[in-house]
Amino acid sequence: MRRPRAPTILAPRVNVLHLITELDIGGAEQQLVTLARAFDRARHPLTVAYLHGTAALRPTLEQAGIPVIPLHSRHKADLRALFRLRRLVRERRIDLLHTHLIQADLLGTLAGAPLHVSTKHSLDYFACHPGWLKKLDAHATRRCAKIIAVSNAVRDRYLSVTTNIEVIPNGLDLAGIAATPAAPRTAGKTIIAVGKLSERKGQADLLADRKSTRLNSSHRT
Repeated sequence: MRRPRAPTILAPRVNVLHLITELDIGGAEQQLVTLARAFDRARHPLTVAYLHGTAALRPTLEQAGIPVIPLHSRHKADLRALFRLRRLVRERRIDLLHTHLIQADLLGTLAGAPLHVSTKHSLDYFACHPGWLKKLDAHATRRCAKIIAVSNAVRDRYLSVTTNIEVIPNGLDLAGIAATPAAPRTAGKTIIAVGKLSERKGQADLLADRKSTRLNSSHRT
């Protein structure tokens, strides 16, 4: 007599919502796009929402078949954006809310989702904002089911707030990166700086320090 087969246990479908402060060009925003496009949407429905901004990355998500919802937040304490978020969570029966960046983290705490996960992308955000915002962030962080840090340095920054934190470095979609011809080798050292061209990324400091570090003048950024 054949032994009966064990029943197949199917994992429940989990409705997932990624919420980010904005969808303009940036590291956290691009990482969200990479995650969303690689997500198994056949098993778990996925929605992306953003609070404000021009959403330059929205077409990329929509072309991949991912619904993108603007919440039209006008400022950090816009209660109407919170009401829209709570309605979205309710109407789409969201099981897991995954937030990115501080404003999304704070509103996500009040969204009413059964599970709330937050990815911490940066170290320097609070350097240019009032101290009370840091306290609110700590409160929201403690209420999350899980905290994800994109680096050890970010994890160490939040260890004083919670130990419920795991490091998952940013991933790269190598298929979407075009190869470029190698630069001709020249005398001296060459440094390649990879990052968003903005003041806080420090490219100006790198250029100012070029002579002291004897960098090749034909560096690439």
